[in-house]
Amino acid sequence: MGRMYPRLVARARSAAAHGFAAVSVELPGAGDRTPLPGAKRARADLTRAIAAGEQPADEIDPRIAAAALFAGSHVPERTMHEARRVTIPLHVLLQWNDEGNDRARSLDRFDAFGSTRKTLHANMGGHTGVRQFAGDDATRFFVRHLGAARG
Repeated sequence: MGRMYPRLVARARSAAAHGFAAVSVELPGAGDRTPLPGAKRARADLTRAIAAGEQPADEIDPRIAAAALFAGSHVPERTMHEARRVTIPLHVLLQWNDEGNDRARSLDRFDAFGSTRKTLHANMGGHTGVRQFAGDDATRFFVRHLGAARG
């Protein structure tokens, strides 16, 4: 499961304790994980679909009311142009000394989102050095923007 798993589980449990559903999305093969079979082809198929102008079904996107993201710099420019359409509240975490992401590009990525209700939390440390309080801040963000979830 790698070094990321215990930290992601802790964050998911924290969100669940407040009544929120939690999903962590990592690219297959990120960190020390083995790429999933077919991931390269799936990524190529997605790129072709986007280039052809295909969009996700309308019934999928409006269901997301707020999001917490890890600032990354390895996002295609075409995707970042679409980020301007994202107007939901956003909480973005940036690890200041992330060896896997360029800080300036990560800041550009944050700036690209169209939301006027976005916040950036920058902390010292590398990619896997996210402190527990940073996850707690994300949970407070959801409580602030979504209210207390009901079970």
